[in-house]
Amino acid sequence: IPTLVCWGRHDGVFPVQQASETFDLLGTPTEDKRLRIFEYSAHSPNYEEPEAFASEVIDFVHSY
Repeated sequence: IPTLVCWGRHDGVFPVQQASETFDLLGTPTEDKRLRIFEYSAHSPNYEEPEAFASEVIDFVHSY
């Protein structure tokens, strides 16, 4: 299943160090998964960086 993992660099709930660990543990083939760290976000990049978040999701969907 193609997977897009979106993570805020300043997330106080799930630290950014867990982003790579989570990404690596996914059973999805490497070519079908993407990790995007939002540099100016905490726990909700969809609210904190809405344009960048939407662009990332649209690009990911269009790639499939």
